[in-house]
Amino acid sequence: MRVSEKTRISADRATVWAWVRDPARYPQFMDGVSRWSVLGDQDTGRGARWDVKLMIGAAPVGGIVEVVEFDEPGDIAWNSVTGVTMRGRWRIRSRPNGLTEVDLRLAYQAPGGLIGLVADRVAQPWVRRSLKRSLRNLQMLVESRPAPQLAERLEPTAATAPAKKSAPAKKSAAKKSTATKSAATKSTATKSTATKSATKRTSAAKKATKAAAPRKRTASAS
Repeated sequence: MRVSEKTRISADRATVWAWVRDPARYPQFMDGVSRWSVLGDQDTGRGARWDVKLMIGAAPVGGIVEVVEFDEPGDIAWNSVTGVTMRGRWRIRSRPNGLTEVDLRLAYQAPGGLIGLVADRVAQPWVRRSLKRSLRNLQMLVESRPAPQLAERLEPTAATAPAKKSAPAKKSAAKKSTATKSAATKSTATKSTATKSATKRTSAAKKATKAAAPRKRTASAS
């Protein structure tokens, strides 16, 4: 069974995405959700896993699903890992006049062969109404409230600004370090030159002393 419903919301795509990307928000607007919890440390993005339970009529349907597509800020898709075979997708697109079109798709297959197929056909109107209510709930939330935790999500981006400003300081420190090394190198070179000069003077003095010694002996002999 495959069901798809869509609506248009008076908000930009980024604002709608802020609600849809966060699975912790789903119980606030998803109709028939009795459980939608994160498994593991990764809450969203490709590879994230969620424990999902939906009420299809009076029957609970669900299991563990894994996010297989996460294209920010436009698409989220998930497939079931355990439980009932289920696939879902959010598709978010910008439209003229500041509107955003939201498409919610759900496909699942009940077990039981022919009986399961009949159950799917019977449940299809329930699922369609549930998707419509979910989109209507999302629309009311988005149009009446600011994007959830938008400031917190922007913190890492804002935090990078000081780092960029500090780049000149790092360059300055590097220049100072280079200058210090250069000065140290020059000082070492100067000391080395002075040492060599002193060595030459000492060698010259020794030669002069040796040259003067025969003269003294000659003078003594005369």
